[in-house]
Parts: sequence; structure tokens; C-alpha cells
Amino acid sequence: MPLILRRWLPLVLLILFCGFRDPGTTPPTASMTLQLCWSTCGSAFALDQHTITQFHQAAGRGDLATVQAFLNQGIPVNAHSAQGETALHFAAAFGHLQIVKLLLAHHATIRATTQAGGTALHWAAQGGYREIVQTLLENGAEVNAATRQGVTSSRR
Repeated sequence: MPLILRRWLPLVLLILFCGFRDPGTTPPTASMTLQLCWSTCGSAFALDQHTITQFHQAAGRGDLATVQAFLNQGIPVNAHSAQGETALHFAAAFGHLQIVKLLLAHHATIRATTQAGGTALHWAAQGGYREIVQTLLENGAEVNAATRQGVTSSRR
């Protein structure tokens, strides 16, 4: 499906669905509209770099409600930037434990690496976020994983 169509289709469907219903019928709920979008284009929104960036920014600034909304709308928890960064990287880097836990509960890949080889554990260790480091280790993060420059989390 062309990108322009994927980007605008959910909104067009919402307008058409709400605007052309029979008088006297119940208006559609958000979940009905979301289901309609999913069945038509495979997601509730077009997954482009802008959307991924917004998701990552929400994780990095600690905006739990927005991160939860993105996840509820079906954004892949492991959506990554062109450099390989995930929302888990940003939440760990800026010390947002609740978001780290939320992402892990949604099966974020704990060993995801950036192009430079950095993991969320590297980023949390560099920031000095002990609780996040502990949470990541308890969930299977590899303490000896090295970046492309040979740096491990234990040396940060």
C-alpha cells in the first residue's frame, strides 16, 4: 500500500465511518475504529520514522501515558531508529524505570543493539541508573556485551 495512503487511511476511515452512519445508530467507539483501521491497513497508523521518533522521545522524557498509548495502538515495542536505538534504550538512558518495566512487560528485546553495539544496559550504566541496571540484568541483559569499541557495561 502506498505510504501516503497508509498514513491517511485511518483518518479517512474514521471520518467516513462516523460521517456516513445511519441516523439513530450508536456512534463507533475508538476500539471499533481502531479495529477497522487494523483490518484495512494492518496498523492503526503508518509506522514511519516520525512515528518511531515520537515513541522514542516519549520514552526518553518519561511520558508513561504516551508510551502506553503508542503500545496500545500497536506500535512494535522494538521499533528502532536508523541507528538501531529502541524505546528501551531511551528509557534506560534517561532513568525512567517505570517505562523500562512497561517495555519489558511488552517483550522489548533486552539485548537490542545500536549500530555502535550499545545496549539499554550500556546506556543505563553510563547514566548511573542502578535500579534500571538491576532490572535489566534480572530480565536477561548480558553484562559482558561489548560495544563496537569493546566497552562493556561493567566498565561504565
